[in-house]
Amino acid sequence: MVRSYWEAVDISIKPDTKKVFADALESLIETKSFASITIKDIIARSGGSRATFYRHFKDKYDLMNWVFKNQMNAFSWSEFNYSSLEDIYAKAIRIIYDKRRFFSNIVSYDKQNSFIEFLYDYGMRYFDKALKRKLGTNTLPKDLEFSAAYFCHASSAIFINWIKNGYPISPEELLDLFTKNVPLKLSELLK
Repeated sequence: MVRSYWEAVDISIKPDTKKVFADALESLIETKSFASITIKDIIARSGGSRATFYRHFKDKYDLMNWVFKNQMNAFSWSEFNYSSLEDIYAKAIRIIYDKRRFFSNIVSYDKQNSFIEFLYDYGMRYFDKALKRKLGTNTLPKDLEFSAAYFCHASSAIFINWIKNGYPISPEELLDLFTKNVPLKLSELLK
């Protein structure tokens, strides 16, 4: 019997197990900085074993990246593919604001698998899919690729500053600023 790729890969990994470690990390981040959290802390909080942790994650950075992805899984792939830029940003802002204590404690970490890297990559995936679909092409022109990268870098940094500065403006005001400052080339195509 031939199994599909998804049946053949990661058969032993149960989402529930990953979630247990993720919940432990999120709980620890409520009281400690990410930099000071160890694998030993995560294992102790989760009740899991070291072997189980390493079966699911390479290290605590890999776990943190998995947590970011799950935080943003409020978007289904169909939404991600067909939502407007404003809808995507509105949902991301709401997720971050609703879990502001968690995000406030992780933004000081800016190395491997940092939140700013995640935001940039997530934004670029949106622009890549949306623009290619809109243009009916498999590759983006260099100027659009540059505009998307420019906006993703800028908006990621603005998200981080918004969080680090204690959310000085409301989520609605932040969304308004984002939508008013999308590069013209992008906003024209993504209407």
